[in-house]
Amino acid sequence: MPQFFQRAGVVALDEGEEFLTEQVARAGRGREIVCGALERSNRARCAWPEGGFYAFFTVDGIKDPATMAYQLVEQANIGVAPGLAFGRDGAAFARICFQRGAGQLDEAMGRLLAWLGN
Repeated sequence: MPQFFQRAGVVALDEGEEFLTEQVARAGRGREIVCGALERSNRARCAWPEGGFYAFFTVDGIKDPATMAYQLVEQANIGVAPGLAFGRDGAAFARICFQRGAGQLDEAMGRLLAWLGN
């Protein structure tokens, strides 16, 4: 088994740069789609992350992000996580992942904007 990991490490070093570059670009496109849509909603505020592939956001008039998360799954077919799951400082937020294809994110943001009443 250790030889497998050594070979995998060599492949990652030799060929991983392109994969990494593609994933960083994908995350950047996703961040633009998701955070941009949230801002356009006029009800949500989004913390535009400088790295990673998750964004925390709040929605005006929503007091319980956990309830909102359940509603988004059931009513808009969008999965978000309550921010409290990531620590007490996240209690007022929901977290959304944007490391998906642009088409999927565009569709999901359309449903989210409709759910928000835009």
